[in-house]
Amino acid sequence: MWRALHTYPDGSGTIVVIKQVEHDPDLAWQEQHEVECISRLNDHRFRDHIIKLLGVFHQVEKDLVANIIVMESGVCTLRDIQRSTVGHGIATAQAWMRSLARAVWACHEYEIMHRDIKPANCIMCMNAKEHTLELKLADFGNSAIVMAGPPVAGVSLPLAWATTSEYSAPELFRDHHTLRGDVWSIGVICSELLHTRPGACVVWADGDPRTEAGVKKWVAAAEQHCQRLQEIRGNGPPVSGLMGIDFCRGCCQVNVQDRLTAEQAANHTFILSCLLYTSPSPRD
Repeated sequence: MWRALHTYPDGSGTIVVIKQVEHDPDLAWQEQHEVECISRLNDHRFRDHIIKLLGVFHQVEKDLVANIIVMESGVCTLRDIQRSTVGHGIATAQAWMRSLARAVWACHEYEIMHRDIKPANCIMCMNAKEHTLELKLADFGNSAIVMAGPPVAGVSLPLAWATTSEYSAPELFRDHHTLRGDVWSIGVICSELLHTRPGACVVWADGDPRTEAGVKKWVAAAEQHCQRLQEIRGNGPPVSGLMGIDFCRGCCQVNVQDRLTAEQAANHTFILSCLLYTSPSPRD
């Protein structure tokens, strides 16, 4: 993977990421699917909250067959920021969750389930005009087309190796896929951002999700996370703000039908009351 300066006809420029992906016949559908998903979303009204695909080129050189993918570059990932800063405050969390909820809403309007929403796939891009960091959703390699409605079983890519267990909705461990599974991930990320104690709101189980025993442990861990959110009272630590608590609870309901949709999450009071803020410097 490389970074380069892309220059526009008006003389302005932007840093882009150039990724070379060697062609693998067994994974060709996944590679093509990711490109198609991002291409479709580049035309959505919320496209500014999704990493931009700038071009795809096919390379054939001797024994090498690869695709060259050019995408928008970010300063860092949300995971990088989490490692360096604890307790981001309501205003910052609101702004970033607003972007993430809108990105997921855009995906769901096209019946795209991302399936791997996590801080490492949230790219932080610099807004040169506002001098702030903006969150953009990236990495659609594990996404799937899921019709709206009841959970669907047996979607093309097995969860066990497709996603990151800590941010996966409990029903996904049973291979039941629903668009609201992405909303659970939003709630977990938001609860992590609002917590003042690192690791206090992490979903974790000591078990292999590819086994039945491991599945039970991960589902139990998800249910415990939901219970912790229900037990929080007031507006003091470890989570600040009643609206933020309510938002996390709505996203992290174990019963899928009780969980917020992406549209409802994007229009939640916690999101709509987003205030102007100054984001942390990329160097912090």
